[in-house]
Amino acid sequence: MSDEVTRSTQSEGNAGFSRRNALKAGVAAGVGVAAWSGATITSLGGTPAYAVNCTTVVKIDLSGGCRNTDQGTPCPSGDPFRFHPLKDVNLPDGFDVTNNIAEGACCNVPSGSDPIFTFPAGLTCTVFLTFANPPSCATLQQPAIQLAPPDSDGELTINLQCGPLPINPNTQYTIFAQCATTGADPSCLNPT
Repeated sequence: MSDEVTRSTQSEGNAGFSRRNALKAGVAAGVGVAAWSGATITSLGGTPAYAVNCTTVVKIDLSGGCRNTDQGTPCPSGDPFRFHPLKDVNLPDGFDVTNNIAEGACCNVPSGSDPIFTFPAGLTCTVFLTFANPPSCATLQQPAIQLAPPDSDGELTINLQCGPLPINPNTQYTIFAQCATTGADPSCLNPT
C-alpha cells in the first residue's frame, strides 16, 4: 500500500483510460480529490465492485504504508503492541487527520484520545485495520477490522484497537480509509 490514494473508476466506451479521462471521471462524480501525485487509477474490471457499479472508490493510506507493530516498551495495560502516529501530512485536498496519536501509543487507545479522520462532502467513508506477516504486509492474517463505521457527515472517529489476534514481533499492520460516493451501493465500502 505504498500509494497515497487509489481511485477506481469505470471507463466508458472506447475513450481509453488516460489521466485526463480519469480526472474528468472523478470531477463528474463530485469527488474533490485533486492530488494526482502518488495516486493510482485502476479499472475495476470484473471485480464485485464493478458489478454493483462502484464508479468512484477512493482509498486513503492513513498508516504511512505497511508498518511494524512497535513492541519496544511494554504497555502498562499489558497491550501487545504500540501504534505509530497516523499519516497527517501530504494527504489529498479535503482529507485530514486531527487529534493524532503520539509515537508508541498503546494499541487500545483510551476513549477521547482517538484520532479524527475528516473527508470531503459527497463521500461516505469508513476506516479499516489489517494485520499481516512480512514482507510488506503480503499475507493478511485475517479479514480487515473496521475501526470506524461508514459515515457521510465528513468526520470519523477512529477507534484504534489491538484486534483479536495474538501479535508476534513480526506482525505488521496497515490502516486505511475506504470512501465511495455517497449513495453508492454499500458493498463499495468493502475493503479492497
